[in-house]
Amino acid sequence: MPRSSQPKRKDSAGGSPLLKNERIRELLKVQLMTFPNKELFEEEIANWERDLDPFPIQAIEWAFDNWRRNGRFFPVYGDIIDQCVSWEPSNKPKGACDAECKRKHNTGYGENPALGLHDITRLYELVCRKIEGEKRTKDQRFSDEEIEGLLVELDKMRGGAPQFRREIARHHAE
Repeated sequence: MPRSSQPKRKDSAGGSPLLKNERIRELLKVQLMTFPNKELFEEEIANWERDLDPFPIQAIEWAFDNWRRNGRFFPVYGDIIDQCVSWEPSNKPKGACDAECKRKHNTGYGENPALGLHDITRLYELVCRKIEGEKRTKDQRFSDEEIEGLLVELDKMRGGAPQFRREIARHHAE
């Protein structure tokens, strides 16, 4: 049998494209068994292979399995691509922050060692005192001004406003 003269390229996830494409075809067959009112043509399968090429095979397998268990109809390309995008490797440490998350660390309300309490716990106490002091019912809403007053009081207790509140104040001052 003649061999292809075209060299095999590695996919973006480092695996063999032939193996990945074979696996995609197998996964599509499972979807067809789960949702039998669909017929796939070679052109569609080629689209699946091309569209899923950027993703690691583990993400693709997880996406198809997740759709098989939770989907209500045969998936379109975007359904599985969205699943692949949301996939997280199991070896990623739980709770690990990405750069965007780390950039926001310690810029808002949170644990405040100076107070000995979590800021939100302190805010809850301020709200409860206000409700009790004014004999309000629990279903009475606070006005924007009252909420701002509570936050200003919390900021005083914590020794200053968090970064996002300072930025809001600076923006309103301009």
